[in-house]
Amino acid sequence: MSSSVQVKAAEFFKDPGENFLIAFDFTDQLAEYPGTNPTLSSAVVSAVRTSKADDNSTAIVLANSTATIDGASAILRVQSGIDGADYLITCTATLSDGSILKDRVLMKVRAL
Repeated sequence: MSSSVQVKAAEFFKDPGENFLIAFDFTDQLAEYPGTNPTLSSAVVSAVRTSKADDNSTAIVLANSTATIDGASAILRVQSGIDGADYLITCTATLSDGSILKDRVLMKVRAL
């Protein structure tokens, strides 16, 4: 798998022209299931614009609505975005035992 930015902070910045992989790491949440050892089966992602930017157009900031599973991480590609806009990215992961875990991060798009 290509290298990716691990999402541990509550937010990160990107330029509108950048596109790169980010990873939601569920290792800590999976450790809370002693004895059952569930694994990530699948993950879906969504992005919602949470701020106003100078432009009212929409931008597709996720390359896909399904993340790739790599061990305890859900990996997805972020792209585009409107300069000055913030997007709340939510990852909903389904575990092998049917449990659901969620995580989110705020992506702030700013021209560098």
